[in-house]
Amino acid sequence: MGWAEFDQIKRKKPFLSPPRPAPPRPPAPSRPPAVQVDYASGRNTPSVIIKAPSSDSIKSWNVTQSDTLILKCNIEALEASALEEEVEADPFDTTEFEEIVKKWKIKEGDPL
Repeated sequence: MGWAEFDQIKRKKPFLSPPRPAPPRPPAPSRPPAVQVDYASGRNTPSVIIKAPSSDSIKSWNVTQSDTLILKCNIEALEASALEEEVEADPFDTTEFEEIVKKWKIKEGDPL
């Protein structure tokens, strides 16, 4: 290997990049609602038919959802009450103090 080889320019093979993916297709245009014109009624304005759930199905769904929420609330209340301490000390409860005073008075012989 001599110095003459350094003067030669070696060309690299071009890098072939993978082809670009096709751009996403635009969404299909939505179908306009069905339009019916009742020429017998004498009206020239079209009416639009909209498909929606019946009011009975909406009411039944609401009842089901409300029942589910009520049951969930009741379960959470039961769990919360089970986690609470059964007996909480009332700092203003004087029943024990009064019993102790009665016992001392009985021991001392003092009438109430």
